[in-house]
Amino acid sequence: MTHPDNMFKKKGEISYSDLGAQGQLKVVAILNMLQNTAALHAAQLGISGFDLAEKNLAWVISRYKIEILYSPEWQEKIEIKTNRCPWKNLYEIRHFTISGKNGSPAVKATAAWVMVKMDTNMPVRLNRNMKKELLTNQDPLISNPFDEVEKIKQMDFQLPFKIRIEDLDLNQHVNNAIYVGWALETVTREILENFRPGKIDVLFHKSSYYGDTIISRTEIKTKTHSPFTRHAIISKNRDKLLATINIYWTSMKKNDLK
Repeated sequence: MTHPDNMFKKKGEISYSDLGAQGQLKVVAILNMLQNTAALHAAQLGISGFDLAEKNLAWVISRYKIEILYSPEWQEKIEIKTNRCPWKNLYEIRHFTISGKNGSPAVKATAAWVMVKMDTNMPVRLNRNMKKELLTNQDPLISNPFDEVEKIKQMDFQLPFKIRIEDLDLNQHVNNAIYVGWALETVTREILENFRPGKIDVLFHKSSYYGDTIISRTEIKTKTHSPFTRHAIISKNRDKLLATINIYWTSMKKNDLK
């Protein structure tokens, strides 16, 4: 049974700025909702980014798996739930559900964070830096909750991006939501006007910093009559792969378009 302290929920509503050009909930908005909810829960448990910074530690995102079941409407009341579980004494696994009207799930997501030393960016063991009671529900037999993320095999489109100061978080790294935004910018207008992301898998490899120039590369394929896109986010300055992203697109029905 999950310990009550390992669960958290908050209520809110969809704001005008959460919606994109097609009236759909922006992916970047979803990622920010997940991150903000996780941060509030972490603060409640005494392991927020501010708490860790006092110990020269920080949380760094490692993986995301996001399923978008439907797009809530403007001003629709939502509830975001999350529960956490340490995994392999290295990862902080979180499961999320964003529910809309009638309690129907709009978004389901799983994320993995790693605790690192701020000065070296090297991972540390959770049991050396977290209270014992936060580790009691660790299950060494838990299976990998994430799907394989396929690497890009050919480049169909690419765009450069200059990192802005507003892209950074408190760790002086680019915020995780920005990577997915870079990927979406390289998708064709035809896809963006007729499809929406249905499932997104993200594997973060390295952090990016202010002053970097980013190259976002995209490969477009078709799976079961819908687009499937592979993305590579690369630091041009350091010639390093920063993130690999897969997006499975689903058709937007006419009544989805606002």
